[in-house]
Amino acid sequence: MRDTVLARRYAKALFDLALEKQVLDDIHKEVVTFSELLKNNQDLRLFFFAQDISHKQKANILARLLDHKVSKIFQNFMLILVRKGRASVFPTVVEELARLVDKYYKRIHAMTTTAVAIEDGLRERLKTTLDGIYGADVSISNKVDPAILGGIIVRIEGQVLDGSLYHQLQRLKKAMLEKKFESV
Repeated sequence: MRDTVLARRYAKALFDLALEKQVLDDIHKEVVTFSELLKNNQDLRLFFFAQDISHKQKANILARLLDHKVSKIFQNFMLILVRKGRASVFPTVVEELARLVDKYYKRIHAMTTTAVAIEDGLRERLKTTLDGIYGADVSISNKVDPAILGGIIVRIEGQVLDGSLYHQLQRLKKAMLEKKFESV
């Protein structure tokens, strides 16, 4: 929990500075790129998250690695994280910064679950409807789960809209059982 609070503070500080300097997209891209490098390069990941390397030594090496390859804002941000021994919160900073950027640009994400892959035409109609309801640019990811039998489940902004055939059958079954016991 404490790490999440710290990550939010660091992400907000980076977001505010990038917005002030009018380089939000560039900084966000650098954060994502460095995050991908960490995921794909085991040596860099081991170095970056190492507990047995002093913060000062790690900062010096990182400064040389990043110098002239990234913006000064991103480089200074990373050096502050490392010098303060906060490298471990970087993955959460990435998530929090993405959330702030999406909120700034009024973008939200929806996850749909369908029994079969959603067709492009339906996806576009659903996107248009959700864009209008939420007043944002909604991106839709689709997960296929044959167990729902048919229909669609939409998860968006903490809400679950369950229009699955499975859910409807469960409600019908419950209603029939309740009626059965009422007549006895």
